[in-house]
Amino acid sequence: MIGFIRDLLAWRCVARAYRKGRVNLPYPPLELWIEPTNRCNLRCGKCPHAAGLRREAGIMEIDLYRKVIDEIAGRTRLVSFHLGGESLLVNDLPDRIAYAVRRGLKTVLHTNALLLKGERVEGVIDSGLHRLSISVDGEDEVSYRDAMGGGDFNALKANVDRFLAARGKRRDPVVTLRVTRPSPDRFDRPGETPLARWGADFLQVVDPHVWSGTDAARRRGLGLGLGGPLSACARIWYGMGILWDGTAVPCCMDMEGEKPVGDVREERVEEVWNSAAMVELRRRHVEGRFDGIGICSGCDELRLPGPHGVVVEAKNRAKEKARRFAPRLFSRHGDVRGGGD
Repeated sequence: MIGFIRDLLAWRCVARAYRKGRVNLPYPPLELWIEPTNRCNLRCGKCPHAAGLRREAGIMEIDLYRKVIDEIAGRTRLVSFHLGGESLLVNDLPDRIAYAVRRGLKTVLHTNALLLKGERVEGVIDSGLHRLSISVDGEDEVSYRDAMGGGDFNALKANVDRFLAARGKRRDPVVTLRVTRPSPDRFDRPGETPLARWGADFLQVVDPHVWSGTDAARRRGLGLGLGGPLSACARIWYGMGILWDGTAVPCCMDMEGEKPVGDVREERVEEVWNSAAMVELRRRHVEGRFDGIGICSGCDELRLPGPHGVVVEAKNRAKEKARRFAPRLFSRHGDVRGGGD
């Protein structure tokens, strides 16, 4: 309950700063997206990997990782392991998750789960991970292969089954299947998809979206296609990304590192959070000057109404807390929601 109250107060601070258009923020980032690696085993059509990531591939050095975790411990609420790659390609990932958990951080792993097998299953469970988010953009072998750029749908299903069996009755990690809505009227009812019967805690449905600069995905019609005025992106008021080489970027959408705002090898995380580059980026969003920003000007997040990210993230965290402490009030099959990460 104490943690829930802290989260609520923290999100209220974010919402207040966003509404008032503050650009130099008095609080640390609530969420940090850390990139263990930018290598990936799939080539999903909605992702820059479909055309080939342009920046150098690598794995974050363990000393740099520990430096970042030590700096945000007791300050940041959540660490999400993902950005430009498949984190399970990093052999010591469970140890890295466990280190963050020991330092008091909540942790989320976003993965395609095709490598979630063998010793890696027990390693992830024993690490203390709080949430496992699995991308499953497809309901059968054909739709999955087309959307995910390869991969074995049946192997994925077997991996999820084994993971849920190994987790048993433990509360953590909460398992979410994350699927992109293939059409406007799809997934309106939880029971209409076979994925609802996989036994995960949540089925999270997100609207089609693209990352800035992902021309191949946009040509395939994967964008939201929303019209109307643009809104300042709420993500840069509550989070920031760290690439494998220590480059800080505004958010998890910047998979190519197009908009560096600092370098955590040379600076502390909180210094980067209110760096000149980050403050100027927030100011341009507040003033509606999106042209020329680069990654932001073509991003679907700007086309979402109002402080979408703040509201959705706060709601999602509250629902997960409730799911842990009152599981009988929530169906394990198909809690469908839109938006958010």
